[in-house]
Amino acid sequence: MRSLAEPSLLLEPPVLLAAYFVMLSLNLGLTLVVNDLGSTHTGDGSSAEPAHILAKELSDLGYSAIANTYSILDAQKIVDATVKAFGKMTARSNNAA
Repeated sequence: MRSLAEPSLLLEPPVLLAAYFVMLSLNLGLTLVVNDLGSTHTGDGSSAEPAHILAKELSDLGYSAIANTYSILDAQKIVDATVKAFGKMTARSNNAA
């Protein structure tokens, strides 16, 4: 059985129902990689700021979270960043709407 304290990966910014899932996961001891390209709802532009702001807010609350701004097309880079930060990755959740 997988320990709930093992690192996990969350793709896309948490919103609405996803935010509940994120907070539940964090309260169970999961660690998060907040992956967000920072583009608009139409896919225009990009900014690392949203991912970094959310990861910092979660970290400031005592949770284990880091920001990541790689495209999902670079999935291996996202996995590599997760492993580098947390030692391993055992689960993935994609909350893209």
